[in-house]
Amino acid sequence: IPHRVTTASTEYFLDNRAIEFARRPAADAAREIDALLESLRNLRTSVETEGRARLVVVLVPSKEELFAAPPRKDGVLAAVHARLSAEGIPYLDLYPILRRRETEAATYFPRDIHLNRFGNQVAAEAFVEWRSALPKEFGNDIE
Repeated sequence: IPHRVTTASTEYFLDNRAIEFARRPAADAAREIDALLESLRNLRTSVETEGRARLVVVLVPSKEELFAAPPRKDGVLAAVHARLSAEGIPYLDLYPILRRRETEAATYFPRDIHLNRFGNQVAAEAFVEWRSALPKEFGNDIE
């Protein structure tokens, strides 16, 4: 039976296993976090080899993270933030932005894992604003 949550804009159906995963403390997800960072290190090497591009990361929360698993100081998201910062990988976390904008309209499809049109618009606007504040070496001077 899917978990249901109602926001100011819609009723969402959430996956119970995804809720359990999202609520785990970082210590219980250390292996997955290490694997993520190793993949990002490899991707950064591939992307930046010729010096023409730089890796940046956009963290897009699942509906379960957004509506059923509030951020925790010892949670996976906090650990990922810390590890990305330690690696010097710039990141944009869409969690607070999507959470705030959910009061205007639904940001996800109710029965799907994807952002809907409004959610994608919110993400795109946030990315453009964030990207313009990056240093020149991250390509913010490219139109």
